[in-house]
Amino acid sequence: MQARVAAWGLLLSILTLVAAAAAALFAKNAADESRKANRIAISDKRAWLTVDIQPASELDYAASGAPFVTLKISINNIGSFPASKIISEFKIVPLIQDSTFLADHRAINERLKVRGSDEATLGRTLFPNGVDVYNLYVQMSDEDWNKISKDDNADNWYGISIVGGINYAAGNGTRGTTPAIFNMFTFELPRARQKLFKAGMGRVPIDRLTITPSHIEVCEIE
Repeated sequence: MQARVAAWGLLLSILTLVAAAAAALFAKNAADESRKANRIAISDKRAWLTVDIQPASELDYAASGAPFVTLKISINNIGSFPASKIISEFKIVPLIQDSTFLADHRAINERLKVRGSDEATLGRTLFPNGVDVYNLYVQMSDEDWNKISKDDNADNWYGISIVGGINYAAGNGTRGTTPAIFNMFTFELPRARQKLFKAGMGRVPIDRLTITPSHIEVCEIE
C-alpha cells in the first residue's frame, strides 16, 4: 500500500513538472509572438534595420598574436520607410570568463547614439527591402589579446564575440538602433564539431569559420 502511494506521489510530481515546463514554454512562445507582432506593427510605420554577419576571409594572427578577420556585414531594411544617415560600428573581443564584451557592446551603442544625434552626421541610405552589404576588417586589440595570452587558467582557449550595432534615422522623426552580438567559432573536421580557438593554432580557413547570433537577447533600443 505504501509503495502504491509512493508511486502515485512520484507520478503526480512528474506530471506537475511536465505541466510547469509546458506552461513555461507556452509563456515563452506567447512572448515571442507578441514581440514579433509588435515588431511588424512598428516596422509598418518606420524603417527597421536588421543585421547579419558572416566571415569574408580566413582568420589569421598579427605579429602580436592578436587575431584578425574580414567580416561580411549585411544590413536589411524590413520596414516601410527609407532609413537614412546609417552609421555602424563593430569590433571583435574575446569571449572568455569575466570578459567585458557586454561593456564593449554597450559602449559602442552609446557612442553610436551620440554620433547619430549630431545633425552633422552623414551616413548611408537604405530603402525598404533594400540590403546593404560591405566588408569590414577587424582586429582584436592588443589589450584584449593580452587577457587571453596571459590567462593560464583558460589554457589559452577562447571564443570570439563580435559586438556592435547600427544607428539610423527611422523616417518618422526618430532614430533607431540595432544592437548586435554574434559569436565566432571554428569547426573541428571531419566531424564538423564546433570548438573554440587556441592561441598559436595558426590561420583558420574561411570554410572552417562559423558566425551565429549570440543567445544573449539584444532588442532594438529607441
